[in-house]
Amino acid sequence: NVRVVVPTNPDQMLELAGHIITKHTADGAASPLSGLDMAAFGTRVTDADTQNELAKQLRKDAELATESRDGLLGKRKDQNVNSEGTVLNIIARVRDILLGMYKGNEQQLGQWGFEVNQSSTGGNGSGHGGGPQPPGTGSITGTVADMATAFGISGAMVEVTALGVSATTDAMGKFTLPNIPYGTYTVKVSATGYLMQEVPVTVSSEMQATINVALAVTP
Repeated sequence: NVRVVVPTNPDQMLELAGHIITKHTADGAASPLSGLDMAAFGTRVTDADTQNELAKQLRKDAELATESRDGLLGKRKDQNVNSEGTVLNIIARVRDILLGMYKGNEQQLGQWGFEVNQSSTGGNGSGHGGGPQPPGTGSITGTVADMATAFGISGAMVEVTALGVSATTDAMGKFTLPNIPYGTYTVKVSATGYLMQEVPVTVSSEMQATINVALAVTP
């Protein structure tokens, strides 16, 4: 059996179309394609080639813009929270200054825009009460990070839709969902500019419910 492949890659498809037009033109009246509107075909190929080149340039521009953005934020692979002068570095320093100022009253960081989560062990943070978990409940904790850089994503939304509860991640990508009744749930994790993920998790007296999610950037 003979199989002739029609390419789906844009560059290869346009290259093949160019060969077809060249051969059709060279054959003139003898071309077997005289029954087709080859003039319209040629116009479509030209327009598609123009848009293909534009798409390539836009992708290149987007890559450069993303690289520049990540460098300023401190989210490049060669950077971390200690990279001086980056947005991430300054935010972390601001957080540490405020934690020192508001020690024992950490919920005051909320006035500065930080998400303050109360851990199940009564550590730093506030807003959910400092006592133990109610009977029959536990917590879901974890981090949300950029899949490419492994840096935490601030402001990501973590939701247990079945219970109608949610939390947003802090500057380091950490979160806590307290007072979750024992059971198995689907946790929805989303952030602006990233693909959403749904993660199964079980909360029980025998199991520490911790999930660490890596989100991919939206294409």
